[in-house]
Amino acid sequence: MRGLHLADLEWVTRVLLAVPEVARGELLEQILVATACGSRHYLRTGRAHPAHGVGTLMSAASRLPMVPRPATLGPEYLRCLAMIALRIGDQPS
Repeated sequence: MRGLHLADLEWVTRVLLAVPEVARGELLEQILVATACGSRHYLRTGRAHPAHGVGTLMSAASRLPMVPRPATLGPEYLRCLAMIALRIGDQPS
Protein backbone atom coordinates (compact mmCIF):
# COMPACT_ATOMS: atom_id res chain seq x y z
CA MET A 1 0.00 0.00 0.00
CA ARG A 2 1.25 3.45 -0.84
CA GLY A 3 1.16 6.29 1.71
CA LEU A 4 -1.89 6.35 3.97
CA HIS A 5 -3.86 9.57 4.50
CA LEU A 6 -6.93 10.43 6.54
CA ALA A 7 -8.89 10.85 3.31
CA ASP A 8 -8.17 7.19 2.49
CA LEU A 9 -9.77 6.16 5.77
CA GLU A 10 -12.79 8.38 5.15
CA TRP A 11 -13.41 6.96 1.67
CA VAL A 12 -13.17 3.34 2.78
CA THR A 13 -15.42 4.07 5.77
CA ARG A 14 -18.06 5.53 3.47
CA VAL A 15 -17.80 2.48 1.18
CA LEU A 16 -18.23 0.10 4.12
CA LEU A 17 -21.27 2.05 5.31
CA ALA A 18 -22.89 1.41 1.92
CA VAL A 19 -23.14 -2.34 2.61
CA PRO A 20 -24.82 -4.34 5.39
CA GLU A 21 -22.75 -4.78 8.55
CA VAL A 22 -22.26 -8.52 7.93
CA ALA A 23 -20.56 -7.81 4.57
CA ARG A 24 -18.11 -5.16 5.77
CA GLY A 25 -15.24 -7.40 6.84
CA GLU A 26 -15.15 -9.23 3.53
CA LEU A 27 -15.43 -5.98 1.57
CA LEU A 28 -12.56 -4.47 3.54
CA GLU A 29 -10.40 -7.48 2.67
CA GLN A 30 -11.31 -7.08 -1.02
CA ILE A 31 -10.32 -3.40 -0.88
CA LEU A 32 -6.98 -4.26 0.74
CA VAL A 33 -6.26 -6.90 -1.92
CA ALA A 34 -7.14 -4.41 -4.67
CA THR A 35 -4.93 -1.80 -3.03
CA ALA A 36 -1.97 -4.20 -2.94
CA CYS A 37 -2.54 -5.17 -6.56
CA GLY A 38 -2.74 -1.52 -7.61
CA SER A 39 0.42 -0.72 -5.67
CA ARG A 40 2.42 -3.54 -7.27
CA HIS A 41 1.24 -2.52 -10.73
CA TYR A 42 2.05 1.16 -10.10
CA LEU A 43 5.54 0.37 -8.80
CA ARG A 44 6.22 -1.86 -11.79
CA THR A 45 4.78 0.37 -14.54
CA GLY A 46 4.40 3.88 -13.13
CA ARG A 47 0.74 3.78 -14.18
CA ALA A 48 -2.55 3.13 -12.43
CA HIS A 49 -3.96 -0.36 -12.64
CA PRO A 50 -7.16 -0.16 -14.75
CA ALA A 51 -9.31 -1.82 -12.07
CA HIS A 52 -7.42 -1.19 -8.82
CA GLY A 53 -5.90 2.27 -9.11
CA VAL A 54 -2.48 3.42 -7.95
CA GLY A 55 -2.15 1.47 -4.72
CA THR A 56 -3.91 3.75 -2.27
CA LEU A 57 -7.02 2.88 -0.32
CA MET A 58 -8.80 5.85 -1.86
CA SER A 59 -8.07 4.74 -5.42
CA ALA A 60 -9.37 1.23 -4.68
CA ALA A 61 -12.42 2.55 -2.80
CA SER A 62 -13.27 5.21 -5.40
CA ARG A 63 -14.54 2.51 -7.76
CA LEU A 64 -17.18 1.31 -5.29
CA PRO A 65 -20.53 2.73 -4.18
CA MET A 66 -20.35 4.87 -1.05
CA VAL A 67 -22.67 6.84 1.18
CA PRO A 68 -22.51 10.65 1.18
CA ARG A 69 -20.23 12.31 3.71
CA PRO A 70 -22.19 12.52 6.96
CA ALA A 71 -22.61 15.82 8.79
CA THR A 72 -21.44 14.18 12.01
CA LEU A 73 -19.64 10.94 12.81
CA GLY A 74 -22.16 8.57 14.33
CA PRO A 75 -21.61 5.19 15.96
CA GLU A 76 -21.75 3.15 12.71
CA TYR A 77 -19.22 5.44 11.05
CA LEU A 78 -16.89 5.15 14.02
CA ARG A 79 -17.22 1.36 14.10
CA CYS A 80 -16.27 1.15 10.42
CA LEU A 81 -13.37 3.53 10.92
CA ALA A 82 -12.14 1.47 13.89
CA MET A 83 -12.42 -1.75 11.86
CA ILE A 84 -10.23 -0.26 9.14
CA ALA A 85 -7.66 1.13 11.58
CA LEU A 86 -7.40 -2.16 13.46
CA ARG A 87 -7.04 -4.17 10.26
CA ILE A 88 -4.44 -1.87 8.74
CA GLY A 89 -2.58 -1.73 12.06
CA ASP A 90 -2.21 -5.52 11.87
CA GLN A 91 -0.40 -5.33 8.52
CA PRO A 92 3.41 -5.54 8.49
CA SER A 93 5.04 -2.22 7.65
